[in-house]
Amino acid sequence: VKQESLRAAVSDPGLRDVLGQELPLHFDLDGWRPAAFGGPGVTVYLRGSVATTAGVTIDAPLMVKFNCGKGSVLFTSFHNTKQNSVDEAKLLKFLVLSTVTAQVESGLVESMEKGGFTRVASSLIEADPGKPSKTRTFDHKSPGKLAFSLGFEPRGANLKLIVHGPNGFSQEKEGSSTFSLDVPDAAKGEWTYTATAEKVPYENFPFTLGVGAEMPRNERVIASATRALPQPSLSGVGGNSVKFTVVQTGAVGMPDKPMRIAVTKPNFDDMGKLLESLGSGYRFEVVDMDDLRYPRTLDRYDILFLTCDAWPGSWAEGQSQAATNREGVFRGGVNRAYVTQATDSLRRFVTNGGTLYASDLRYSCVTIAFPERNAWQVNKKAFDDFIAAQQAWITESAPMAKIASVEETLRHAGLSKPLEQNLQALAAMIEHADMADVRPTSVFYNPRLSLRRLLDGVFPATEADINAIFNALATRVQALHKSQANRPRKALEKALRLLPQLKRQVDELRSKITLEQGGSGSKQTLTAQVVDPGLREQLGETIALDFNAEDWTPGNFQGADQTVLLRGEYVATAGGKEEAPLLVRFKEGKGTVIFTSFHNEKQNSKQEEMLLRYLVFTTVTAKAEEEAATTMRSGGYFPAGRSLQSHSSGQPSLTRSYVPKKLVSLRFALTFAGQGAAMKFTLTAPNGQSFEQETSGTLIVEATGSPPGEWHYTVTAVRVPYENFPYSVNISEGGP
Repeated sequence: VKQESLRAAVSDPGLRDVLGQELPLHFDLDGWRPAAFGGPGVTVYLRGSVATTAGVTIDAPLMVKFNCGKGSVLFTSFHNTKQNSVDEAKLLKFLVLSTVTAQVESGLVESMEKGGFTRVASSLIEADPGKPSKTRTFDHKSPGKLAFSLGFEPRGANLKLIVHGPNGFSQEKEGSSTFSLDVPDAAKGEWTYTATAEKVPYENFPFTLGVGAEMPRNERVIASATRALPQPSLSGVGGNSVKFTVVQTGAVGMPDKPMRIAVTKPNFDDMGKLLESLGSGYRFEVVDMDDLRYPRTLDRYDILFLTCDAWPGSWAEGQSQAATNREGVFRGGVNRAYVTQATDSLRRFVTNGGTLYASDLRYSCVTIAFPERNAWQVNKKAFDDFIAAQQAWITESAPMAKIASVEETLRHAGLSKPLEQNLQALAAMIEHADMADVRPTSVFYNPRLSLRRLLDGVFPATEADINAIFNALATRVQALHKSQANRPRKALEKALRLLPQLKRQVDELRSKITLEQGGSGSKQTLTAQVVDPGLREQLGETIALDFNAEDWTPGNFQGADQTVLLRGEYVATAGGKEEAPLLVRFKEGKGTVIFTSFHNEKQNSKQEEMLLRYLVFTTVTAKAEEEAATTMRSGGYFPAGRSLQSHSSGQPSLTRSYVPKKLVSLRFALTFAGQGAAMKFTLTAPNGQSFEQETSGTLIVEATGSPPGEWHYTVTAVRVPYENFPYSVNISEGGP
């Protein structure tokens, strides 16, 4: 990431008590790393919007903590010697105290989870001789168990905890090491809890003060996953003895009813043809884009294939439409209300648990529905050249004033987060359209309406954003004009000689500014790298893809949580080569989004046919896999392998092998979309021990005491509702 100063958002409530909502940070060197760590139990303390060395702005963690085994890791992206304000000193003190209490905190959280409690409030405090008591409050929303805790090292300290609650409740407890005070029937209302340091071994002795509330039943099941139902011990053939355990997922389970699939009307692509080729289990209904304007249209579906197309022609607004490189597609204004209605429906559908498959031109549907995913990119060299020329013109035109660039002007305009994340792209679009020099509204020109039409379908700008942009640009223009009017006579004479030439240079460079959704591609065939292990198992390391139209859209999305399945280098429409994801998936709410850059009808080889089947099967199993993912990653386990298959006639069983990278515990998850199916899962360890169980839903098996060598797992279709019924096996390595 690039050298910069920024304001980080304070994500952790405990740290927010110390610092407030935001903290300024200074990064003094290029190439610093954000704290982008995955897996369960990662606590994010600080996060912010940062500019990468690749010219893309991302939202990333800047300070995190996570447990590993019985210990903890704290990571910061910044150097403490470069943070010099009072707030930054408080932060560094918090870091030291967090490090000292990390083991205590980790043990306390684990103990509370075992007792059926979720940590709902926590403060990190140091004992100050002048103020030995610290008080916090907690608003208990509904009656139920509470546990108040004091966590500290047993180093000769003695602390007292006093708890006051509604209806006159009062209780206290004292101890020389970590302890809890439980309230079995805590009433609804405000609770006050005070920690008093009766004796401490040294100044600034740190301790944690927190509250735990009773877990909902389904969360208790997940939290106890690693202590789940043991299977009968099976004798092995020499080597280590493996213990097999069925782990409860806590998921609600998949329904037994058939899949409900919707497909939008075909244009550049026809997903329906592919679904029909897979048999009766993939029946679908066709929906129109106008149907999506009504939120409940999608309520009756589990999966939506949003086939590649532009916005409907009937949604166009205004008279001027410019041709594009894609036949039948024009650039122009689009009915904002219709776009908002349709994309709100998509967001509602996915966050409620639906799976959305979208391709190519539907990128804008996805990014307007989920604006935090937008990843517009600017041709940086062209934009930088333009800014330099513009600044030279401003210096000659208004030498007495310091006029900021449009990007810097908008940075302080108070725009919504999606626009702030793409500030350079927003500025480039305004500059390219020559709309920075806003003028008052007249009969012939309405700058606010022009801004709205410019941004429609590109950025999710609210009316407040449009007004903020207009006001910021108007103020900038007024300052420029005022400075021009106050030029000294000699400066004016010089300007009259130089300005025409400088202005021509500015206008010429303005036309070269390009703005792309990750750099659109030209018509071509390219070799894509297969990134996803499960897909690589079926396709190999690479696959040739046919991009049969100009201006196709790569899968560039914001967020470190996305899974890239394919990526490749391609020739961009604007010239030169770009590298980007071509097939991605990511979770939103309870659902999943899958995006492809290519059209399924244009992939005709056997390898490409396997890819398209894989895409459909991935879409069908996405919800079941996401429900199992939380358990698969809990307790220190990390994703290590995936196999996606389908049942077909003549092949009721399928066997695969897996070799762990090192001696660790393993978890195997068999997932499928319910629908009344029954599958048998057989797992054989390297020493010959085996486990076998039949299941009608997700099954997760944990194997501990793993010997080195090759594992084998077999999935047998006992009962399936239709031909090509898909299922997946995911593997996690790790454990405490």
